Amino acid sequence: MELRVEDLRKSYGGTAVLQGVSFTAEIGLTRVTGSSGIGKTTLLRILLGLESPDGGATNAGRFRWAAVFQEDRLLEQLDAAGNLRFALGAAYDEAAARALLAELGLGDAGGKRVRDWSGGMKRRLALARALLAPSDALALDEPFTGLDADNRAAAQRCVARAAREKIVLLVSHEDDALTGAEVNYIALILVQCILMGATIDYGILFISRYREARADADRIDALCIAMDRSLRTILTSSFILMGCCLSVAVFMTQRVISQTCYIIAGGALCSVLLTIFLLPAVTLLLDRFLVRGKRS
Repeated sequence: MELRVEDLRKSYGGTAVLQGVSFTAEIGLTRVTGSSGIGKTTLLRILLGLESPDGGATNAGRFRWAAVFQEDRLLEQLDAAGNLRFALGAAYDEAAARALLAELGLGDAGGKRVRDWSGGMKRRLALARALLAPSDALALDEPFTGLDADNRAAAQRCVARAAREKIVLLVSHEDDALTGAEVNYIALILVQCILMGATIDYGILFISRYREARADADRIDALCIAMDRSLRTILTSSFILMGCCLSVAVFMTQRVISQTCYIIAGGALCSVLLTIFLLPAVTLLLDRFLVRGKRS
């Protein structure tokens, strides 16, 4: 499933807004960034079928779209559930709606009418409506506007989850890209991969040295020999990784990359600590099996 846009053009009153825009997007998150007035919203409106381009082609009509516009477009006299029921019709799932509203921090809104809500609450409800709608693709026009850090993080987690199954086009200003929860989400995955991969590598090295030493020594002596033979390699590898990440983090001006590098460095440190302090104890506990495997 691929969205294709080829040479889209659009003008208003002789002023060109879109000039030869071309791109492809697959399942996942695609950002449309840039300063105000360059045609980001116009591009989404064309993809949604709300406007016609002056030229070019797109297959956007093949997709079922859900959208968050710059305006919330809610029914002010209804509460959250009423808005969702009206918009989703037969597709409304009360359990899914309750869960998503709670995740977005709207679980306590209860039966309050939307007209009594803050702007940030309305924005989150508009996002929930789009996320719950049956769709193949999402068009999100500045969906995090007016949200504080915590609510923005929750909203970004929900969008990131949707992007695992759908094409998501996210319009934002350049300084809004990849912040908050997305950093934490991506960095957490990276840390988990590094922690698991590095710890496994260090463990294989340590255990192989232990089994070699165990052929001629008792458990404690073999443990000391294995530590002596593998510790330098483990520390060198981990310090290189941490040093590179910290160097980038210190000198990088983009906060997103800096934060991610700090977290990766922390993951590498955790891996070393697990290897040094936990792995020897586990090795002693598994000595019988390790020695048996060696002898066989």
